[in-house]
Amino acid sequence: LHCLDAGCGEGIWALELAHRCPSWQITALDRDGRALERGRGLHARLGGDNLEWVQRGFLGYMPDQPFDLVLAVNSAHYMIAAGMGALLFERFCDWLRPGGDLVLVIPRCLAEIPANRWLPYPAPNKQVTTVLLQDLIAGSGFKRCVMVPFVKTPGVWAKQIDLASIGRPHIHAALYPLVTLLTAVDQIPRAASQSTPSAFWLVHLSKQA
Repeated sequence: LHCLDAGCGEGIWALELAHRCPSWQITALDRDGRALERGRGLHARLGGDNLEWVQRGFLGYMPDQPFDLVLAVNSAHYMIAAGMGALLFERFCDWLRPGGDLVLVIPRCLAEIPANRWLPYPAPNKQVTTVLLQDLIAGSGFKRCVMVPFVKTPGVWAKQIDLASIGRPHIHAALYPLVTLLTAVDQIPRAASQSTPSAFWLVHLSKQA
């Protein structure tokens, strides 16, 4: 299987996949040369010959052969917010073979995140709403779409509590059991719909064969 980690940064996902799936051929793509150098350094220490690194922007990259799987974790929303979402989804299609799969993790806009307003929260994207994402998917060349809310209310609150206690080790230690409990509760499988508030969308798309 040939997999692309698009917008890989330091390549954490690419390195994990290369280690867990030695029969796969992984390509790690990012325009940030410094991040790629750090990834290459870690790769050199870990070893393995099924991972290659490519420094290029999304719109400037075209592989020699199509991929079976494209993974984009917290990278697609930048181009969508910049008004290049339609071009981005065209490029996703160009990268994939017919029947290939695209997996996205996209942060939701602040209005859709179940954050506690009394606690800090990392600056979210402000432009990429669920409606905009759905419109982009509907206008793309993908035949099947599954959108799953990812990191729901307990997980968001766990992150907020953790952020609030940064720099205060005694408070952080005291709150650690609560953070652990909330994180565990968030991971319990239960029914969710597209109206369920969450911090991220986990999106699985398949290209038309």
